[in-house]
Amino acid sequence: MRGGRLGAAAVLVLTAGSLAVAAGPAGAAPSAPSTVADCDPAGNIMLNPTTVVSGGSVNVSWHVVNIAGCNPAIISERISGPGFNGDEAVTTSGSRTVTLSQPGPSTATWTLSVATRFGETALDEQSATVEPAFTVNGLAGAAIAFPDASGTETKMQIHSEARSTGAPVKSGTRVALFNVGGDYEAAYQGANGDLWVVAPDGTATDTGLGMAAGTSPSITATGASSFTVAFQANTGALWTYSSATGGRSVGFGMAQGTSPSVTLTSAGIAIAYVDPNGNLAVIDPVTGFGGYGTPHAPVAPGTSPAITYIPNQKDAYEIVYQAPDHSVRTADYAHAQTFPTLLTAAAGTSPAITTLPSGEIDIAVNGSDGTVQTLTSAGTATTIGFAFPAGTSPAIAPAAGGGAVVAWEDVNNTINTFVTGVGVTRTGVNTFPGSSPAIAQITSLTR
Repeated sequence: MRGGRLGAAAVLVLTAGSLAVAAGPAGAAPSAPSTVADCDPAGNIMLNPTTVVSGGSVNVSWHVVNIAGCNPAIISERISGPGFNGDEAVTTSGSRTVTLSQPGPSTATWTLSVATRFGETALDEQSATVEPAFTVNGLAGAAIAFPDASGTETKMQIHSEARSTGAPVKSGTRVALFNVGGDYEAAYQGANGDLWVVAPDGTATDTGLGMAAGTSPSITATGASSFTVAFQANTGALWTYSSATGGRSVGFGMAQGTSPSVTLTSAGIAIAYVDPNGNLAVIDPVTGFGGYGTPHAPVAPGTSPAITYIPNQKDAYEIVYQAPDHSVRTADYAHAQTFPTLLTAAAGTSPAITTLPSGEIDIAVNGSDGTVQTLTSAGTATTIGFAFPAGTSPAIAPAAGGGAVVAWEDVNNTINTFVTGVGVTRTGVNTFPGSSPAIAQITSLTR
């Protein structure tokens, strides 16, 4: 118990003092002090969490015992501190969620006490550490994931950050991120060569599944709290990992140094990848394995396709990839042929694709002119005009206010974003040199 104890001795002293002040009528003998019951109130405060960023919330809970039969009587239990009205009277037990608006670095302190007619005695005092708030501008409501300057997988939103508790990200690979339910799950190849998956709070799990060197996973939601990851195993085969059922081999080989891309259609999981002959291929949830073109659709060596779903259609998706001549081409679920776009990509880079709530499909590439570019399914091309390091690739997701948000690593190893109708933001977020960020957005789209 901090701040003192309201024991019988303390009560007696207070009672005697009060009698000395409050004398009886002239000539009358002073009254005898009333009987004091031996009581020993105790209480505690619990804080969760004990460290919070300025603007964040703390749950303050409390509990007081041993107050029955005290004389003088316990009038009230009280708490002072942020989120309470001065020295506020409270119930014997309870909890309250408090938003800490004070700037950091600082300390927020709460004191629990009991009050009698003679004053208050403190029972407990607890403090939370308030850290300075940070703001990542330019995300348009989305989240980004990337290896930080030390290689730690990191997820950031406008006012929050979660770092992986697992192994660092393997150099030369990228993190995957997708919205699962109301938050984001990540996947990456760890420095130990295994596939790691990361919960929204940063808790990382080593799946124990080995990945091929120089390759990256792809992740998609499969339910309100479930997800599936596609990756190239260290055997060279295409594998999946399900949060519900674990890992399994899909049974098809992949080109060395390439990575698959996975999406959920209304019919199930679709995976785009490069086969061992360097051609575009897809695992279709309805028709099974399929190729493209007559007879093939070759993919530029060392690059990988990206896939996104098409809403309100059964088993519908669109794929984007870089061809050997550096042209950016698309393919759809019909498997019949591929289509050229207005874009050309830099050697060794892979395009990104996303579906907007409007049904529009947008593409982002690191262009052959050395700058980041976008293209909408309506045919609108935008040259963003900002450079990127060789061999890195952009990411794209829906923007909360409409249009798309693109993220990429700039030549200073920091993340930049571009939002349709807004422009470029230099976030100032440092990333591991030569890495490519991931970006995802929670939307109301159904499959």
